[in-house]
Amino acid sequence: MKKILVPVDFSKIAENAVKYAVEICKRLGSELVFINLISTPIPWKNLPLEKENLYPETKIKISDTKAKLEKMVMDIEKNGIDASYSLVYNTSIDELHKYIDPEHYQLVVMGTHGEVGIEQILGSNTFNTLKRSKIPMMAIRENNDFRLMNEVIIASDFEEKSKASFDLLFDMAKALKLRIKILYINVPYNFKETPEIEQMVNSFVENKVIDRIDTFVINALNEERGIGIFIEKYRPDLIATVTHGRSVINNLFSPSITEGLLSNFDLPVLSINMNPK
Repeated sequence: MKKILVPVDFSKIAENAVKYAVEICKRLGSELVFINLISTPIPWKNLPLEKENLYPETKIKISDTKAKLEKMVMDIEKNGIDASYSLVYNTSIDELHKYIDPEHYQLVVMGTHGEVGIEQILGSNTFNTLKRSKIPMMAIRENNDFRLMNEVIIASDFEEKSKASFDLLFDMAKALKLRIKILYINVPYNFKETPEIEQMVNSFVENKVIDRIDTFVINALNEERGIGIFIEKYRPDLIATVTHGRSVINNLFSPSITEGLLSNFDLPVLSINMNPK
């Protein structure tokens, strides 16, 4: 993980995400890149310098934004972390996914207020970005009190199509030096007996080099409810999921499950969407 992207709008929502991004960068030796998307009345990047004075309010807004971003970079570098920023003109936050280039970034850390339907706030666009991002994304609730991450629960359906994404989450957890727990939700519309579940899980972890892996099976009416039951009982520091962008009726973890977790629980959610829109 060479570069971690953090969208910022200088709100408390973004500040909380930055704290987690800094901790991840410290553990992985990654560079932190801030990105801010700013709406401009015209394509500012191509505007001749002599014409910028025709838009004094926009010019001041851009200058203030650059100053804030430069200060954030300086503050991060005091922690011994390489940092930089990207300021994108003539666009809005709902187009963030267009700038998440898998060739440049390996993880997005983004804040959210955990509520769907609130417009014109960075956090309200987290769900949209979750569905479209082609790289792993960690979403942080606004009111989530930062704490060092020591333990992660990885929830999966353990189907073969999820194997590559599961391996990536597993490797990330190991690199972050987290204790790893694995979770399978056994649902009535795709009920499996214990030997079958054990075989599925073992096929995913049999070659993993790790001291100990704890596996949990929760019987529940649906995946989201099952994950919620686990969280209430064990309170992990982080939950990681592989989503498929399809209905849970097919026993596939969907982006709506991630949204539900962020809406109902104050803990970071790390997600990989196998089928970004």
